[in-house]
Amino acid sequence: MTDLFRSTDGSLYRVVNAKWLSNVPVWKGNRVIDMTHVDRIREGIKGNIALLNSNPFRIAFVKEDDEVVAKYIIDGQHRHYLLKEYFQHSTAVDFSIIVAAKQFGNEDEIIDYFKLINTTKSIPWRQDPVLVANNYISALMKQFNTDPKFPLIRSGKTMRPFMSADKLREALVSKHVHEWKKGPAEFAEECVTKNEEKTEGLKLKDELTSIETRALRYHFALALDDSFGWI
Repeated sequence: MTDLFRSTDGSLYRVVNAKWLSNVPVWKGNRVIDMTHVDRIREGIKGNIALLNSNPFRIAFVKEDDEVVAKYIIDGQHRHYLLKEYFQHSTAVDFSIIVAAKQFGNEDEIIDYFKLINTTKSIPWRQDPVLVANNYISALMKQFNTDPKFPLIRSGKTMRPFMSADKLREALVSKHVHEWKKGPAEFAEECVTKNEEKTEGLKLKDELTSIETRALRYHFALALDDSFGWI
């Protein structure tokens, strides 16, 4: 990798191998991929895969305690689809591509940044279930992630009693969050109450599992319910 420069928003522009980039997962908080748009790009490049380098791909690096725990593509998912498609062929030749990489502490920071870089694009914020779910995730993280060293709702893979933002997003989408009348702030406040009820319930139990003991230590019991029945 070759570093080029750092922009005013803290993004580090660098040159990477396209094959490496093709294996970086797309952030699940992105809008639902539009295959019609993918086809338009495919037609536009006319087989010249290097033309996907016309604009930098944006990558989020999530760091906890100075360690990268996850990385995602947060802008350029339609071009990324074609990149993955290209490298499925054994004859594919690697090439250099420019990315803009930025570090984040957690999912809510990515959500805010994603909104910022997409302010000039036409995004159906009130219709796309994934984008609507992001607003609710952000509200929950602001309520529960009060200690930056121990975020209770985290990006990437997690172990209970910590909660995966990806699984939370899937649960919200499955429950048709884009049709709710209840706003993100009201929902987050209700979840605080439900968490209090669950943690108080743990205190009444004669015996606790190791996970329940940890949940009580962090005063966070929502993630004990894999089915997200509290939503």
